[in-house]
Parts: sequence; C-alpha cells; structure tokens
Amino acid sequence: MAFLPILLAVVLTACGLEGIVPRPDSGTEGTEGIKPRSDTGKLDGIALRTVPDTGKTFTGTLRVGVHSKQWMKDPYPPDGKWYEPYHPMKTRSKAFMERYPGVMIEFVDVDYDKNFKQLLQDPSQMPDVMELTVNEARLPMRDHLISLADHVEDMEGWQGDYMKLIEFAEFDGEPYLLPLTSNPVMMFYIVDIFDNFGIEKPREGWTWDDFVRISRQLIDAGFSVWPGPFVNEIEPIINAFGGRYTDERGRFVGAMDSPDTVNAFVRYAEMFSAVTTPDQWPNPVVFEKRALTIDRATRVAQDYLRVAVAPIPDAADGRRYNNSLMTGLAITKHSRQPELAWEYIKFMLGESSEEAIDAVVDYTFGDTVTFAAFGRKPETLEELKQWMRHEITISPPASFDFAWTDQYRPSSAPFRPF
Repeated sequence: MAFLPILLAVVLTACGLEGIVPRPDSGTEGTEGIKPRSDTGKLDGIALRTVPDTGKTFTGTLRVGVHSKQWMKDPYPPDGKWYEPYHPMKTRSKAFMERYPGVMIEFVDVDYDKNFKQLLQDPSQMPDVMELTVNEARLPMRDHLISLADHVEDMEGWQGDYMKLIEFAEFDGEPYLLPLTSNPVMMFYIVDIFDNFGIEKPREGWTWDDFVRISRQLIDAGFSVWPGPFVNEIEPIINAFGGRYTDERGRFVGAMDSPDTVNAFVRYAEMFSAVTTPDQWPNPVVFEKRALTIDRATRVAQDYLRVAVAPIPDAADGRRYNNSLMTGLAITKHSRQPELAWEYIKFMLGESSEEAIDAVVDYTFGDTVTFAAFGRKPETLEELKQWMRHEITISPPASFDFAWTDQYRPSSAPFRPF
C-alpha cells in the first residue's frame, strides 16, 4: 500500500495545462451526437432570457454568498466588481432586480479559508443563498440548509438532463443543492502537430489503449503528453480501470483501499510511465512542447487557435467515466426570505432542463477568463459549450473536491481537514 501515497505525491506535484480552447476547424470529427445551436456565442444570452411573469411582488435585500477568485471582505452589488462586467451570474442578478424593482441583491464572497469558520460560528451572518461545493454542503453546512425536494418536485421542466445534475449533488437522498457550475475533465490537443506528423486525432469513442498508442507516437516525434496531474483528474481514469475512490455513501475506507482500486492505480502508474518521460515534470521547455493534455474544461491555452477539444477516452466496457468540479446554490435555514431565495434560484437557472443546462455551462465559464477570451471567436466557444452540455450530464462531483478555494482548486483538494 506504500505505492499509493508515492504515486499521489508524484502526480500532485505536476503542473497542468493552464488553458483550453476548441479547434478553429468546424468539422464534425469527434462530435457525433452533439447538435449545433442557434444561439452561438451570445455572451448576454442569460441576462436577456425571459421568464413567465409570476405576478408576485418582493421587496428587501437578498444576500447571496458566492465563490469568487477575487475575494472581497465587504458585501457588494452585482456590478460591484469592475473586473467582472460580463460575469453571467452578475448580469442575470441585475435582470432579476429589474423584474422585481423592490429587491436588492447583495453578494457576499464565501471562501473556506477566509470566512467559512466565521459563518459557522455565527450562523446569523449566513447569506440567504449560498454557492457551495457538494462536500461543503453535505459536511460542514449539512445542518444549515433547507431541503429543496418539494420545490424540485414542482419543477417538471427540469426533468431530463438537469435532473441528472441535481441527483449527482444529492445527499441523504434529498436535493439541498441545485447545480450552478460543473467543470468536467476534457482532452486537448494541438491540431497542427497531429496534422503535420500524420498522427491520429482524439475522437468520440477512443479508448485508453488508443491514448497510450497516440501518446507514444507524439513522444517519438519529440513532443510531450500531460495526463491528469491531480488526484481529482485521475479519478475518471481509476474508474475506467475498475477502481473507485468512495463507496455509495461517500466513504473512502473499503473503496479506495480495495484490491480493485489498488489494481486500477497500478494500471494508471503503468500508463503514466508509458506516456511521460522522467525529466518532463520540472522542465518548462518540455511543458511548452505538450501536444496532448488531460485537464479541466475551463483552462485557457495561450495557443488557443491551435488547440482542439475532444472527450477523454472510453473504458473497456464502452462507457466514458468522468467527474466534475461542481458548485450549486442552496438556501440556508437562517434566510429571512426563503420564498424570495427560491424565486431567485429558479430565475438564475430557468424553467426547463435545457435552459438550466445552458445556464450551468455559462456560469462555469463565467468564473474564468475563458468566457471573455472566446468572445472574440464565438464559433469556437460554442463548440466547447456543446461538448460541455453533454459531458456534465455524465460527470458526478469529484470525490476529493472538498472545499472551494481561490487558489488553484484541484491541487489543494486532498488536504481539507474535515
């Protein structure tokens, strides 16, 4: 069993690709079943979306706790951060205030390492609505959240893909958290390298054996391959090889140390050795020569015009295993306006499953510079969003995604205290 800590230590120190973008080519290779959309590249789509008039009237201040990369100590209005003028969550919140002129939305940045302990010690300070990871909700916040089961049952339009996301986020058999963001694992490759060397490109339905074969061709051609470098990004591969991090109740003991999982890590280590070189990890030159990378969907590549997106490989059973870094909106038991809080969440997500899935994709990108960067080339943004709409429906929360932090999220996940 000493093998596992050593392997994890190696992969956790690796540097991942800092960005991704879809290929500029609009071809269909690797996009079977992904249907084009008519709203290609609309950055203001969420803000302009209309919803039926409920005939309700609300007044007062609704405090919304959110995760933010630029943490602010004091509460702020939706346009209170000048560097987030197009963040879809903020623009949609302004649209909510226009719908209900008597309501003021006040954002409160929530960070596990900064003010989470303070909120737990004095629950009266908790916002009405809070953005949380699944593990934040089911562990430290478990006793502070309202079950949304009755509300979800009334949302018949959410049946379908969005209901899958809700079920991913459930704990104790009930929905306390409605998914707001979902960041799955994807495969990214430099198109011109594959074209110039005649190497087969990643595609829908390729396998991990294909990944190893293609990776070896790239290494022989003088380029590097970067497999999932962090424990959360390794999880889909371990699942594909027959292992698992947790059991059905989210417990590690009996699952992560099971013979099947140990064997899966052994297979991963063999694959890892086959597709990497011993000197590549501390070497920035080798990193710059990467041609194939496994990483999260919201990474932004410097050479985005050269990069194409594909799904990660399928397992031997023909199934693609994936996971996501997921957050959702919850209503706290300390909310002074729970009815207004529910109306806000419903407004943010939409009335139908399709609207909710679109919202999740846009909010996921809205938390990164990816969204603004792709605005210059809407068709490439839309291609990646098409993949996202599908991948998030097969991607449960990553097991080690304990608490959100404004640092690089996957690297700190295993060190959470609870």
